Amino acid sequence: MGRAETVLGVFGVLVTALGVGLLFAPGLLGTGPVADLTGAVAEAGSTQLLLVLGFLTAVLVGVAVWPGSKSAGPTKTERFAEAGNRQTAPDGGGNLVGPDVETAIREGGDEWRRLRATLVDTATSAYAQHEGVSRSTAAAAIEQGRWTDDALAAGVVEGEPPHRARLRMWLVPGRERRRRIERTTTAIERLQKQ
Repeated sequence: MGRAETVLGVFGVLVTALGVGLLFAPGLLGTGPVADLTGAVAEAGSTQLLLVLGFLTAVLVGVAVWPGSKSAGPTKTERFAEAGNRQTAPDGGGNLVGPDVETAIREGGDEWRRLRATLVDTATSAYAQHEGVSRSTAAAAIEQGRWTDDALAAGVVEGEPPHRARLRMWLVPGRERRRRIERTTTAIERLQKQ
C-alpha cells in the first residue's frame, strides 16, 4: 500500500469515527472545534453539503482506482526493465550493476536516479540517431526538453516534470514513477521508429 492509500485510509477511519461519535453521543463530541464544525455544517445548505461530499468521494474513488486496468501483454515498463537488465554492466568485481526498475518504481532514491540516467542516455542516443547529430548536440536538446512534444517525458530526463506530475508524485509515487517511465519510453520509441 502506498503513502496516498495509507493517508486516505487513516483519514477515512477518523472521519467515520467522528461521524459515529456524533451520531451516538452528540453531547460527548459536540464541544469545542467539533461544535463549531457541526454548527457550520448545519448552517450550510444541504445542496452545498452534498456537492462537497460528492466531490470528495469522487476524488477518493479516483485515487483508489487510477490506473485500474492491466494490459494483457507486458507493459512498456516491463519491456524497459527487461532491456535494462540486458544492458547492465560489470562493476569490476564480477557483479552486474544497473538500475533495478521495480525497485526504482517502488522506492525511488538512488535506483530512480540511476534509472533516469539510463533514460537520459537512451533518449540522447535515439535523438542523435534520429536527427543525425552528434551526441553533444543531442544532449543539449535533451537538457532543453526539445527532443519530444511530451512534456512529462521531457521533464523526466531533464529533471523538471510538469506541476501536476509533481503533485501525483507526492500522492501516488509508485504509480507516478511507473507512468513517467512508460511515457518516456514511448517518446524514445517514437524517435527510434521514425
